[in-house]
Amino acid sequence: MKTTSIQYARALFESTTGKEPHETDAIIGRFADQLRRDGQVSRLASIIASFEMLWNKEYGIVEAIVTSRDRLDDATRANIMQFVMHRYRAKQVEIVERVDASIRGGVVIRVGDEILDGSISSQLKKLKKNLAGTGVTQS
Repeated sequence: MKTTSIQYARALFESTTGKEPHETDAIIGRFADQLRRDGQVSRLASIIASFEMLWNKEYGIVEAIVTSRDRLDDATRANIMQFVMHRYRAKQVEIVERVDASIRGGVVIRVGDEILDGSISSQLKKLKKNLAGTGVTQS
Protein backbone atom coordinates (compact mmCIF):
# COMPACT_ATOMS: atom_id res chain seq x y z
CA MET A 1 0.00 0.00 0.00
CA LYS A 2 1.33 3.42 -0.98
CA THR A 3 1.69 6.00 1.79
CA THR A 4 -0.09 9.28 1.01
CA SER A 5 1.28 12.76 1.64
CA ILE A 6 -1.26 13.31 4.41
CA GLN A 7 -0.20 10.06 6.07
CA TYR A 8 3.45 11.13 5.99
CA ALA A 9 2.46 14.56 7.33
CA ARG A 10 0.33 13.07 10.10
CA ALA A 11 3.16 10.75 11.15
CA LEU A 12 5.59 13.67 11.30
CA PHE A 13 3.08 15.84 13.17
CA GLU A 14 2.36 13.16 15.75
CA SER A 15 6.07 12.42 16.15
CA THR A 16 7.01 16.05 16.78
CA THR A 17 4.06 17.22 18.88
CA GLY A 18 5.15 18.11 22.41
CA LYS A 19 8.84 17.55 21.73
CA GLU A 20 11.73 19.86 22.56
CA PRO A 21 13.43 21.64 19.62
CA HIS A 22 16.51 19.37 19.70
CA GLU A 23 14.25 16.30 19.66
CA THR A 24 12.23 17.75 16.78
CA ASP A 25 15.40 18.39 14.76
CA ALA A 26 16.44 14.74 15.17
CA ILE A 27 12.95 13.49 14.22
CA ILE A 28 12.88 15.67 11.10
CA GLY A 29 16.33 14.40 10.11
CA ARG A 30 15.21 10.78 10.42
CA PHE A 31 11.99 11.62 8.55
CA ALA A 32 13.97 13.14 5.65
CA ASP A 33 16.21 10.06 5.55
CA GLN A 34 13.11 7.83 5.38
CA LEU A 35 11.67 9.88 2.51
CA ARG A 36 14.95 9.45 0.60
CA ARG A 37 14.95 5.68 1.23
CA ASP A 38 11.31 5.47 0.10
CA GLY A 39 12.03 7.55 -3.03
CA GLN A 40 9.45 10.13 -1.94
CA VAL A 41 11.51 13.34 -1.89
CA SER A 42 9.58 14.62 -4.92
CA ARG A 43 6.43 14.66 -2.75
CA LEU A 44 8.00 16.90 -0.11
CA ALA A 45 6.03 20.04 -1.10
CA SER A 46 2.74 18.15 -0.76
CA ILE A 47 3.82 16.64 2.57
CA ILE A 48 4.81 20.07 3.91
CA ALA A 49 1.47 21.57 2.80
CA SER A 50 -0.39 18.74 4.56
CA PHE A 51 1.75 19.19 7.68
CA GLU A 52 1.00 22.93 7.74
CA MET A 53 -2.72 22.20 7.43
CA LEU A 54 -2.57 19.81 10.42
CA TRP A 55 -0.45 22.25 12.44
CA ASN A 56 -2.73 25.21 11.73
CA LYS A 57 -5.85 23.24 12.62
CA GLU A 58 -4.35 22.00 15.89
CA TYR A 59 -3.14 25.44 16.99
CA GLY A 60 -6.04 27.56 15.72
CA ILE A 61 -4.09 29.31 12.97
CA VAL A 62 -6.02 30.55 9.96
CA GLU A 63 -4.41 31.70 6.72
CA ALA A 64 -6.29 34.46 4.93
CA ILE A 65 -5.34 35.38 1.38
CA VAL A 66 -6.32 39.03 0.99
CA THR A 67 -6.43 40.60 -2.46
CA SER A 68 -6.73 44.37 -2.76
CA ARG A 69 -6.03 47.04 -5.32
CA ASP A 70 -3.16 48.48 -3.28
CA ARG A 71 -1.04 47.23 -0.38
CA LEU A 72 -2.99 47.13 2.87
CA ASP A 73 -2.28 49.84 5.41
CA ASP A 74 -1.73 48.81 9.04
CA ALA A 75 -5.25 49.76 10.17
CA THR A 76 -6.93 47.80 7.38
CA ARG A 77 -4.67 44.81 8.02
CA ALA A 78 -5.58 44.90 11.73
CA ASN A 79 -9.31 45.14 10.94
CA ILE A 80 -9.12 42.18 8.57
CA MET A 81 -7.20 40.15 11.17
CA GLN A 82 -9.84 40.86 13.81
CA PHE A 83 -12.65 40.03 11.38
CA VAL A 84 -11.06 36.71 10.38
CA MET A 85 -10.22 35.81 14.02
CA HIS A 86 -13.83 36.39 15.03
CA ARG A 87 -15.48 34.72 12.03
CA TYR A 88 -13.31 31.59 12.14
CA ARG A 89 -12.68 31.50 15.91
CA ALA A 90 -8.95 31.59 15.23
CA LYS A 91 -6.23 32.12 17.79
CA GLN A 92 -3.91 33.54 15.16
CA VAL A 93 -4.32 34.84 11.60
CA GLU A 94 -1.64 34.80 8.94
CA ILE A 95 -2.39 37.22 6.12
CA VAL A 96 -1.00 36.59 2.65
CA GLU A 97 -1.34 39.81 0.71
CA ARG A 98 -1.93 40.01 -3.03
CA VAL A 99 -2.29 43.17 -5.09
CA ASP A 100 -4.59 43.19 -8.12
CA ALA A 101 -5.47 46.55 -9.68
CA SER A 102 -8.38 45.01 -11.60
CA ILE A 103 -10.57 44.83 -8.49
CA ARG A 104 -10.68 48.67 -8.39
CA GLY A 105 -10.98 48.83 -4.59
CA GLY A 106 -12.21 46.93 -1.57
CA VAL A 107 -10.86 43.50 -0.68
CA VAL A 108 -11.36 39.84 -1.49
CA ILE A 109 -10.63 37.52 1.43
CA ARG A 110 -10.08 33.82 0.90
CA VAL A 111 -9.93 31.45 3.86
CA GLY A 112 -9.76 27.80 2.87
CA ASP A 113 -12.53 27.19 0.34
CA GLU A 114 -14.54 30.28 1.32
CA ILE A 115 -14.25 33.54 -0.62
CA LEU A 116 -15.61 36.77 0.83
CA ASP A 117 -15.76 39.24 -2.05
CA GLY A 118 -16.01 42.85 -0.93
CA SER A 119 -14.37 44.26 -4.03
CA ILE A 120 -15.72 47.27 -5.89
CA SER A 121 -15.63 45.22 -9.12
CA SER A 122 -17.91 42.59 -7.59
CA GLN A 123 -20.32 45.20 -6.25
CA LEU A 124 -20.49 46.92 -9.64
CA LYS A 125 -21.25 43.60 -11.36
CA LYS A 126 -24.08 42.94 -8.88
CA LEU A 127 -25.47 46.43 -9.42
CA LYS A 128 -25.34 46.01 -13.20
CA LYS A 129 -27.13 42.65 -12.94
CA ASN A 130 -29.80 44.14 -10.64
CA LEU A 131 -30.34 47.09 -12.97
CA ALA A 132 -30.65 44.77 -15.96
CA GLY A 133 -33.29 42.77 -14.10
CA THR A 134 -35.43 45.86 -13.46
CA GLY A 135 -35.43 47.07 -17.05
CA VAL A 136 -33.43 50.21 -16.23
CA THR A 137 -31.15 51.03 -19.12
CA GLN A 138 -27.59 52.14 -18.69
CA SER A 139 -26.40 55.42 -20.13
